[in-house]
Amino acid sequence: MNKNLIVLYVNSFLMNVSFFSFIPFLSYYITKDLLYSSILAGTVLMLRQISQQGLSLITGSVADKSSYRTIIAIGMITRGVGFLLFGIVTSKLGLLAAAVLSGLGGAFFEPASKAALVAYSTSEGRSMAFSIDKVVKNVGTVIAALLAGLLISQSFTLLSLLSSSLFFLGGILALIVLPAKNSTSSTVSYVQAWKTVLSDPPFVLFTLCMSGYWFLFMQIYVTIPSQAITIFHDNRAISWTLLVFAVTIVCLQLPIQKFAEKYSPYNIIKVGYLFLGGSLFVVGITTNATLFLVGMFFFSVGVILIEPTSFELTARLSKPGLTASYFGFSIFSLALGGGIGQLIGASLLDYGKNIGLPNLLWITCVFISLISIIGIASLQGEKLQLKRNHMKGAS
Repeated sequence: MNKNLIVLYVNSFLMNVSFFSFIPFLSYYITKDLLYSSILAGTVLMLRQISQQGLSLITGSVADKSSYRTIIAIGMITRGVGFLLFGIVTSKLGLLAAAVLSGLGGAFFEPASKAALVAYSTSEGRSMAFSIDKVVKNVGTVIAALLAGLLISQSFTLLSLLSSSLFFLGGILALIVLPAKNSTSSTVSYVQAWKTVLSDPPFVLFTLCMSGYWFLFMQIYVTIPSQAITIFHDNRAISWTLLVFAVTIVCLQLPIQKFAEKYSPYNIIKVGYLFLGGSLFVVGITTNATLFLVGMFFFSVGVILIEPTSFELTARLSKPGLTASYFGFSIFSLALGGGIGQLIGASLLDYGKNIGLPNLLWITCVFISLISIIGIASLQGEKLQLKRNHMKGAS
C-alpha cells in the first residue's frame, strides 16, 4: 500500500482517538469541574465548530496552492495546542481561545486530508480508500471510548495532555513522510478558486443535498442517546448504542463498499438515505430494545453507504487543482445540516411531545431523507442529460 495513504490512515486513527476521548467530556469538565454555566460550555463547543467549518473553504484553497503536507501538519499541531490549552487554562477567555485554536486546526487539516486521499489514491481505488479511512476512524472511536473511561477518572489535564500529544504526533508524521509539494498545485488566485466552486451549480446542489445527511447523522449525538436511555432505563445505553454503531461500520464498511462499487454513486447515496430515514423512524417510535438495536444497525449501514461515496463523488465533481477547495466547501453541508440538526433535533423531540405529536422529529427525519433523495435524483438526471447531449454532439 502507498506509504502516503498509510500516513493519512494513521493520522485519521490518531485524530479520532484524540477527539472522541476528549470532546465528549469537555462540557462536563467546564460545568462540573470549573463550575461555569452550561451556556458557556455550549458557546465553547459552538465556537469550535464555527471556527472549523466557517473557514474550510479558505484553508482548502490554501492547501491547493501550497502543500497538503504543510497544511495537514499545521492543522494537527494547531489543534494539539488548542486541546492542550483546554487542560491548562481555567478562565473564560482562555477556554474561548482554546476553542478557536481547536476549530482552526480542524479547518486546516480536514479539507487537506481529504484532498490528499484523492491525490494519493487511484481513481479506481478512491472509494475504497475513503472506506478504509472510515473504518480506521471508527476503530479509533472505539478505542477512544475505552481510553477516556480509564483516564477521565484520573485527571482532565492528563486527558488533555494525551489528546494533544496524539495530534502533535500526527503533525510530525505528516511532515516527515508526506511529499513536500502537491502533484497538481493550483495556479489560480484564491478569489478565482472560490468563484469557481461557488459558480458550480451541480456541486452546490450536491452540497445542499448532503446537508440532509448531516442533519440525520447528528441525531446519534443529540436525540438517539435520550431515546436509548428511555428504552433501556440505563445511562450506559449511550455507550452501547455508539458501540453498535462503530462496530457495525468497522465490520461491514469494506465488504459493503466493495459491493456498492458496482453501482452508480448517486444510487448508492439514495439507498443510504432510505436506510437512514427508515431506521431513524424505527429507532424513534419503538419501545422495544431489540427493534431499537436493529434500527441502529441499519442506521450504521446508511452511514456506510453515504459517507465514503459522497467523498468520492466530491472528488469526481471537483475541478483539477481545486480538490481541497471543493472539499472545503463541502464541509458547509456539515455546518448547515449538522448545525440545524443539533439545534432543532432535541427541540422537535420536546415540542412534538408537548403538542401531542411525539413522533414529530422522526417523521421530519423521514421527510428530510426523501427531500434529499429527490435532490440527488435531480442532480443525477442533470448529469445523464449532459452525457446524452455530449454523445449527440460527438456523433
